[in-house]
Amino acid sequence: MFGPNLMLGAPDRALAGTFSGGSYRAGYGASAMGSAEVTSVARTTDLTLASTQVIVDLGAAYTFQAIAEINHNLPQAAQRALSFGTTSGGSEVGSVAMEDVWAITWSETGVEWLAPDWWGGGLDTGIYGCPYIAPKILPAPVTARYVKVEWDVRTSAEAYLMVGRLVICPMFQPRRGAVYGIDHGRIDGSTKTKLKAGGFAAEEARAPSRVSFSLPIIGTGAEEYRLRDILRRQRTVRDVLYISNPSDPLRMQMTSFLGTIDELRGARRISHDANSIDLSITERM
Repeated sequence: MFGPNLMLGAPDRALAGTFSGGSYRAGYGASAMGSAEVTSVARTTDLTLASTQVIVDLGAAYTFQAIAEINHNLPQAAQRALSFGTTSGGSEVGSVAMEDVWAITWSETGVEWLAPDWWGGGLDTGIYGCPYIAPKILPAPVTARYVKVEWDVRTSAEAYLMVGRLVICPMFQPRRGAVYGIDHGRIDGSTKTKLKAGGFAAEEARAPSRVSFSLPIIGTGAEEYRLRDILRRQRTVRDVLYISNPSDPLRMQMTSFLGTIDELRGARRISHDANSIDLSITERM
């Protein structure tokens, strides 16, 4: 379905949206999904289907292709359905039937399911959820004003659904992709203090993901202008949804994240009809 090995999503249309529907706890309302702070979380009152849903009014009809939950507690058996409409809660533009959220088969990948303590004791485990995201990349861009998301999380061991951010954005996919050798890493915020006895005392912190890659050939015309506009609008402070290997759902979920561009880099003109650029993105935490 998808060709090259990465996609970049921006801007997040949900940030200017209004949120309704479902049932959410006092102080943890649905509007938190539209906050730039991923630690400002929404929590449902329970796990019933009537509660675990939300309708996002984008304010106008916008084009988008990706939807992703950030800082969430979706269980292993979670399912999700989507509707896109010209009316609140409607599906006039299109819909996606209830389907499994996770492509990861945890028992087969060797990755331990650590919910709810993904980051270890003492690291705000009540606020920070799963470090992996499960974005839905639509087969083609959709233009709609209203987006309805319904979750089935009745298998969760926790008493509520938590979502810190719901990203709804258009996608940019370079026709030729990034060169092999994309660097997926993490930056450890932990610190170590050397003790007189020779050991050390550690202060643990989370480790945001970081990716570096080269786009060796960016075509002139629309492709070049779209990339330049992402850099102009998002700069180093606004979010970009980094999607790794969109044709491989498992790898996509393990290595994709929402982050900010580390440094604005100029696009190098390498021929009369091609540009090249190097970028790095660090996860928002």
